[in-house]
Amino acid sequence: GWDTRHSSLSGDCRERAAKIYRELSNASLAPPCPQFGLGRAYLLQGKPKEAASAFASQRTMDASCPAGPLPQPSGEPTQRPKRQIDTLKLDGLRDLVRSAYYAGEPAVSLAGLDRIAQLKPNDPEMLYWRALASQRLALNALEEAGRRAPNSHKLHLLLGDTYRSENRFRDALAEYNRALALKPSDLAGHWGLARTYYQSSEYDEALVELRTILRERNGDPEASYLVGRILVSKSQLDEAEPYLKSALAGPAAQVPHAHALLARIYAERGEKSAAIAELRQSLDADEDGSYHLRIYRLYKETGDEAAAAKALEAAKAIRAKQSGEGVVPAGSAVN
Repeated sequence: GWDTRHSSLSGDCRERAAKIYRELSNASLAPPCPQFGLGRAYLLQGKPKEAASAFASQRTMDASCPAGPLPQPSGEPTQRPKRQIDTLKLDGLRDLVRSAYYAGEPAVSLAGLDRIAQLKPNDPEMLYWRALASQRLALNALEEAGRRAPNSHKLHLLLGDTYRSENRFRDALAEYNRALALKPSDLAGHWGLARTYYQSSEYDEALVELRTILRERNGDPEASYLVGRILVSKSQLDEAEPYLKSALAGPAAQVPHAHALLARIYAERGEKSAAIAELRQSLDADEDGSYHLRIYRLYKETGDEAAAAKALEAAKAIRAKQSGEGVVPAGSAVN
């Protein structure tokens, strides 16, 4: 009853699942039915002989374990694993939740999490696993919808966005390209490609897509911001400046970071007063203390000791709050 088409796990995750189960099978405190989990992981890898061997080994070790692979894709877990879930204690349930997730069975993970919620409500780690399992289940449904409607460019865009959020960049790029093949005029596909290339540090490819967007939407603030960021990272500061100025008309969350990038350009040119003016407009968005450290150094270089001391204290407070380690040295790295 197993259909590997319904697994959204990448090859790396499948290998990881099999490795985890092999290690657990040899552990003195292995979770329930580790060979059963290993069999499911082998099925995901397309290794039916190894899976059959694992299932047979598990039946020999413990007759109470499931006798074979769970039906997939959707719906509730089978009754036999459900009975197993009802008898497990907290540690065993936690192991089952993790193992089922890596074996590509988010519905089993969620069933285990429901049982854990009865025993220990609001367990922070289990809330994290619930989010992962729910996302995986939703992705399974989305992939099935994509198979049923292969000519829906919107579904390809949704799949691209979902893969990108999971850092599955090759899969994301493939979906965005499929969307563009169906509807070349839709800039959402180019946006998807641009963001994916940017997140995977393929900056030249990202620039190609962003400039395609800017040809259609001259001066678009969000596209301009990403172009500016990339050009600054490539030390093409003069070319970056006009894009970052256009970015100042963008979303409120983006604007302080555009100011910080402009500050970097002016500081490189030795225009310290202009750099300080830009950094002042970025400080409210300083999440790690780096913007305050940068302005601290500029204040020191321009002889404003009082402003420098204030900026340094603010940087220390932000870093202390973020890391819980207290004081941050003034010489620490900045963005």
